[in-house]
Amino acid sequence: MSLKLKPDQALRRLSDFAAEKALPLWAGAGYDETAQCFHERLRFSGEPIADVPRRLMVQARQIVVFARAGHAGWYVGGNRLALDAFENTRRRYRSADDAPGWIFSVQPDSRPADRTRELYAHAFVLYMLAWLYRIGGEPSILMLADETLSDIDRIFSSGDEGYLSRVPGPEDLREQNPHMHLFEALLALADASGAERYLVRANALVKLFDRVLADPETGAVREIFTANWQPDRAGGENCVEPGHQMEWAWLLREWERLAERWAHAPLLAVGPGIRTGIPIRYDDPREVGPDRIVNSVAAKAKLGAPVIVVDFGTSTNFDVVSPAGEYVGGVLAPGIETSMDALFARAARLVRVEYVEPPAVVGKTTVAGLQSGLVYGFAGQVDGIVAAIRGELESPDAPVVATRSPSGPDTMRVISPAAASSTIHWGSSVSSL
Repeated sequence: MSLKLKPDQALRRLSDFAAEKALPLWAGAGYDETAQCFHERLRFSGEPIADVPRRLMVQARQIVVFARAGHAGWYVGGNRLALDAFENTRRRYRSADDAPGWIFSVQPDSRPADRTRELYAHAFVLYMLAWLYRIGGEPSILMLADETLSDIDRIFSSGDEGYLSRVPGPEDLREQNPHMHLFEALLALADASGAERYLVRANALVKLFDRVLADPETGAVREIFTANWQPDRAGGENCVEPGHQMEWAWLLREWERLAERWAHAPLLAVGPGIRTGIPIRYDDPREVGPDRIVNSVAAKAKLGAPVIVVDFGTSTNFDVVSPAGEYVGGVLAPGIETSMDALFARAARLVRVEYVEPPAVVGKTTVAGLQSGLVYGFAGQVDGIVAAIRGELESPDAPVVATRSPSGPDTMRVISPAAASSTIHWGSSVSSL
């Protein structure tokens, strides 16, 4: 047989293989009718290997396969099979040990085999739910997706950007791959549901990609990091997976498509070489995150120059536009939530508090004292740094803009009124001023 196929011929050949061979195989020999779940693996003869643990990841990915096949018309009964397998998967894996989240694997008799929580598997649970919602439209599916996202935040939170890979597991390991699949799942949820909250979460992962996942020198997507997202090896020696470069390229295009849907305008991806109208006076412009540049462009457009932007996020960023209208750099300070998380983690007798303004500066209880330190401590930080920047600019009346990531806690609305830095303009984003 000739291997010189035109693209449409090759696509037809692959689709025929999927519809006529692969899907019937896994819906037949690959599916355990009694347990209503997929077998972990098959022998080359097609006989299932039944006496091995069954991983959550396999179930979720197979459910996606048949939901997509049913949706595309490649396999009659694909939707029904996906829904039946999902009901069993939810029952056997979600909180099977009475703890939050989805366990890693179960025995063939449904007893928990491995109670580890894995971010990669949870990402595929979300991807599975996105496709189940697309084929069925059941509101309960999105409720479960939101509950799973809350589980991810609770289980895998690392105290910095992104998440731990597995719990229990090493606390000094960060991996690119599960974050990529979490990004994929969030985009699928946003696309299927039309709910902006999933795109907001995806935006945070784009920021992580821009800041640390992509090598600033080569643009290659790196795989393994230590705590605080430091590459585990020197530049040029990091592990790089060719397939992941292609996946990120495709997913970022999907993100642009969905972002344009919500913005109702063409999306401009800001990066090195993009003209923004503000000269970048920085020793290495490639080090400046695009969010900092966009904030500065929007603040200048709204309030003119000079202007100072205070962005409350993982770090509290102070970005400065000079009287000449140039981006001249800024200050990076520990973020509010990051600092408070570190305090609560190291002081066992201190409890987490709500981010609200206390009744007085001098707290009469531990909770009020913590809230006072949070509000007036960080307000003082803003005032002190803003005053120093204004002095260096020789612009004592330079306006200040406060902004934050929509996905973070609304600490900005508590801190900004307590700061004395003249008039602080604020909104959920600089562009909302």
